Amino acid sequence: MQIHIAPEDQHKTTFTCPFGTFAYTHMPFGLCNALSTFQRCMTSFYRRFIKNFSKLALPLSKLLQKDVDFDFDRPYIEAFQKLKDRLTSAPILQAPNWDLPFELMCDASNSALGVVLGQRARVG
Repeated sequence: MQIHIAPEDQHKTTFTCPFGTFAYTHMPFGLCNALSTFQRCMTSFYRRFIKNFSKLALPLSKLLQKDVDFDFDRPYIEAFQKLKDRLTSAPILQAPNWDLPFELMCDASNSALGVVLGQRARVG
C-alpha cells in the first residue's frame, strides 16, 4: 500500500544525489511519523473486515491518549489477542493449501499498483 504525499508537501522530501535532485511522491518509511501514518492507514483498511472493530480496539486506543501510563496489562493483552485472532482467522487469513493453484490478482491505475496472491477454496 502506498500513501501519496500532497503535491504542496513533496518539496519537503527533496534529496540530492549524483543523478540530480528528487522529491518523493509517495511516503517512504524514513520520514518522521511515517510509521504511525502507515499504521493508521492499515487500521482504517482492516477495520471494515472485523465486526465491532472499534469496541475491540478501544482499550488499545486508550493507551495512546496523552498523559496515560503505558501499562500493557491484562485488559490490553486480551484486546490485542482478540484483534490478532480476528485478523488471522478465516476468512481474513489462512495458511495456503499447497495442493491448490495460486492466483495473482493485479490492479493498477495511473498512480497506484495493487497485487494480491490468493487461492480459491474448494467447497465440499
